[in-house]
Amino acid sequence: MRRNLRLSALLVVAAGIAVSPLQASAQNTKTVSVDASGRLTTPSTSGRITFTKLAPSTTYYGVDAIEALPVGSGFADGHYTLSWGACTHGSAVGASFKIVSGGSYPHLLPKTSPSRAGIKIKTNDDGVFSCAYTLAYPAGSIPEKAVKVKNDFWVVTKAGTIVTQVDSKSVLPGAGPPVPEVPLAVLIPVGMLLVVAGYMVIARRRQTLASAPA
Repeated sequence: MRRNLRLSALLVVAAGIAVSPLQASAQNTKTVSVDASGRLTTPSTSGRITFTKLAPSTTYYGVDAIEALPVGSGFADGHYTLSWGACTHGSAVGASFKIVSGGSYPHLLPKTSPSRAGIKIKTNDDGVFSCAYTLAYPAGSIPEKAVKVKNDFWVVTKAGTIVTQVDSKSVLPGAGPPVPEVPLAVLIPVGMLLVVAGYMVIARRRQTLASAPA
């Protein structure tokens, strides 16, 4: 009996060790900004990215993209620019790049141009990275069938191997660019010209009718 209890205890400990890396991934977080209606802000979104279980004092590369939901709807292909703000842990280098095609979160990177997007993050001595960011993205390229969207970020090695990843909460797609309003001061002269032109046409028709032979 005691032997069985010891064996059970060892199995529990081993199971705890085995699942701990999966639990660590839950420490990765990424926030996005939304407008008053809960839509992703456009043409850029901002927030904070945090990773807590990476190798200490290590530089990684990154891939950042807006994904359409439901899963399988695709990504917003086009030009992106990732800029970093204040970092509480580690440091980072931003970049401009293009999401070309493909990709499936969490296990498959979308194809980028250049092939290495240029994003770099470096952890602190404890293997933690946390920085504010702003991502300009191709809002007009979000797939039409998208019901919601989310922001995916992959941490990869120099060779392109995925180390870990994080995605934001899903939100409504951002609204399209606003239609510019035409100032009233511009419309008034145009309206006056149309009235004058109409009056001249009517006057000429009357003059033509009056001079016609009976």
